[in-house]
Amino acid sequence: MENFLFSLLTSIFWCSLFFVILHIARKKRYDTRNRNSDVLFLLYLLFFVRIFLPFDIGIAKAVPMPSIFNGIDTALRLNTYTIFQHDFTLISAIGLFCFAVGCIKTFHFLFRYFHIQKLLSHFACPDKSAKEILTTIQTSMKLKGKIHLFQSDLTQTPISYGIFRKKICLPSVEFSEKELSNIFIHELTHFKNRDLPVKFFSKLSICFFWWLPFTYLISKDLEEFQEIRCDLCATRSMSRQQKISYLSTIQRLVSGSGKGKNLKAANGSLTPLAGDSSRNLLIERFETVIQQEDKQKSIGLRGILLAFTAFFCFAGSYLVVFLPFYPPPNTKTVPQDVIGEISPENGYISASKGGKIYLISDGYSFEIDQEFLELSEQSGFRVLYE
Repeated sequence: MENFLFSLLTSIFWCSLFFVILHIARKKRYDTRNRNSDVLFLLYLLFFVRIFLPFDIGIAKAVPMPSIFNGIDTALRLNTYTIFQHDFTLISAIGLFCFAVGCIKTFHFLFRYFHIQKLLSHFACPDKSAKEILTTIQTSMKLKGKIHLFQSDLTQTPISYGIFRKKICLPSVEFSEKELSNIFIHELTHFKNRDLPVKFFSKLSICFFWWLPFTYLISKDLEEFQEIRCDLCATRSMSRQQKISYLSTIQRLVSGSGKGKNLKAANGSLTPLAGDSSRNLLIERFETVIQQEDKQKSIGLRGILLAFTAFFCFAGSYLVVFLPFYPPPNTKTVPQDVIGEISPENGYISASKGGKIYLISDGYSFEIDQEFLELSEQSGFRVLYE
């Protein structure tokens, strides 16, 4: 765990690098009309999991970067401060603060998530024809499990929610049978693609890793991509006329989604059919559905390059860890009268990968053995591993 800080910084570096590449590919609408959409979706998840588990598994090769990390290590880990007779380092204070805020944001998110679910559970859908259409669509899609249907004026667009108990809430608006059919096809496709657990996980990541700015960017990209992927899956077997009807339903819902308070704004874990109503995303969704190709292309050169980049960044995050480097100072041997003055306050231990261990204090150093290292650790000396 001595290298956890630098393992975290290394994983942030590699994941940030790939997230930037993936974001550019996303904004360039990289192959969203064929099976590469599934590949991109999996890459989002892969790197979200990686940043959520930033641990060194013991196979990483240390890359000394003293010009960058020595100053960071000294400021965050080596310098100690005292408040009310309690010693602490800057990294422990920052870590505790980030962890505390992350826990508060996580509990707040979970409270609102379950509160909204409980709130909507009081609004059963009175429309029997809507329930019949839902059952018919569910049977045709071969989706198992009971789907609970609600209807409320608390939302302006249909929303799907529930990790274990699948639920759909319709707005208090009159829909035609065709519109209801399109709505249920879309929402059930979200369930079939398991989009809700993924979105729930991404929202938890944002809560816990609130201090990483790119998690907000990637979560937004992932949410947009889920909608595009859902549209592709929902309309893959539709005729052109059916696709136009499907998109018309989305257009109607988007045009009314800005009126009044929407639960989407209250809780980002709910998945509305309209999704993000931004003009660019809406145009992209429409173009993707209309121009969807019946025959899927091969991965192609761009797909291979993206897969190679993903492998390179993911492997690099585990195989390489950037560390500070403290070479033993080339000074004279410690005088006999200085040895008794060395303490955890003015000295530290440097352990090289070659097996040599040095006790360093006030510009002096001398080699010690493993037994002395263990005793020194118990006495409170800081140990720096190369």
